[in-house]
Amino acid sequence: MIVVVVFLGAATCAAVLWAVIGPALSNERFLRSNYRNASLSGIGGVPVVVVGALGSMVVLMSVSVETLDATVGFAGFQLAVGFGVLGFLDDIGGQAGGGGLVGHLRELRYKRVTTGLVKMVGGLLWSLLASALVTEGGASGVLRNAVLLAAGANLANLFDRAPGRSVKVASLVSVGLLVTVGLEPTLVPAALAVGAACGLLWFEMREQMMLGDTGVNVVGAMVALSAVVSLGSTALWVGMGVVLGLNVLSEIVSFSRVIAALPPLRWIDALGRLKS
Repeated sequence: MIVVVVFLGAATCAAVLWAVIGPALSNERFLRSNYRNASLSGIGGVPVVVVGALGSMVVLMSVSVETLDATVGFAGFQLAVGFGVLGFLDDIGGQAGGGGLVGHLRELRYKRVTTGLVKMVGGLLWSLLASALVTEGGASGVLRNAVLLAAGANLANLFDRAPGRSVKVASLVSVGLLVTVGLEPTLVPAALAVGAACGLLWFEMREQMMLGDTGVNVVGAMVALSAVVSLGSTALWVGMGVVLGLNVLSEIVSFSRVIAALPPLRWIDALGRLKS
C-alpha cells in the first residue's frame, strides 16, 4: 500500500511544484526547441529531482517503513541529486557532439569533452556509489548493478525523443516490476520518480515544458534502483544485459523509427500528444 501512497503523493507534489516554480524554469535562458521546433522549458524535470531526493530522504529517515532498508533511501537520494545535477548541466550547457556514446567519444579525437560524455562518466561513478550501498555480495554484483543503474538512466534519455515517451516506457517497466514482485516497499524509488514524472505528464504532453535530461535520467536511474533491490541475481544479470544491449542497439537503430513502424507502439506513443 505504501507504494500507491508514494506514487500519488509524488505526482501531486510534482504538479504543485511545477505550478509554483514553472514560470522561473521557463525563463528565456532555459528555453529549448522540441521536436516540432516549439520553444519551451528544457529543464521541466527539476520537480522530479526535488521529489525524488526529498522523498528518498523521508524513506532514509523513516526506517520504520515496513521492510525497506534506510540505505535504499540514501541511494535514491544520491541518484536523484547526482543524475539530476548531471542532466541539468547537460540541458543548459550541452555541446555539439551527439550520436550517442560513439559521437561523444569521437569528439575526444579533437580534444573536446562534451557535457554528454561528462554525464555518462559521472553517472557511472555515481551509480557505483549507490550500488555499493544496496548490493550484497562481491564486486561483480556491485559492478553489475552499477551498470544497470547507469545504463537505465541513459536508456530513459534515449527514449526521450517525443513528449511523454520516456515516462510511458518507465511506467511500463515499473508495471512489469509490480507484476513480478507485487506491492513491495522496494518499489518506492520507482514510485517516487515515475509518480513525479506522471504528475508532470499533462504539462509535457501539452508541450508546456520538457522533462529534459534533468528529469528522465533520474526516472531511469530510480526505476533501475527498484529493480536492483527487488530482483534476484539471475534476473538482474538478464536485466543488465537487456538494458545494456538496448543502449548499444541505439547506436545503430533508431527507436523512433521502430516505434513509428509498429502500429500498437505508434498508438501508445502518440496517446495524449498534440497533433502534428
